Amino acid sequence: MTMIYIHAGAARRHPSSIARALLDRLAKAAKRRRIRKEMKELSRLPRHLLRDMGLEQYASPDVPTFPNHWR
Repeated sequence: MTMIYIHAGAARRHPSSIARALLDRLAKAAKRRRIRKEMKELSRLPRHLLRDMGLEQYASPDVPTFPNHWR
């Protein structure tokens, strides 16, 4: 006797709207985390490399310089 798979040819079940909204929210959060991580890594690269790649705006901010004389 052969076994018959009961789900063969059955329609695929779709997640409910609540589950879909939750999955969408989790995917967006993961994307935001990935972007934050990439931006953090970009800020660690030297400014001259970022300038060569055309990404100088992603460099960490310069330390403000103060004049040595206050006269």
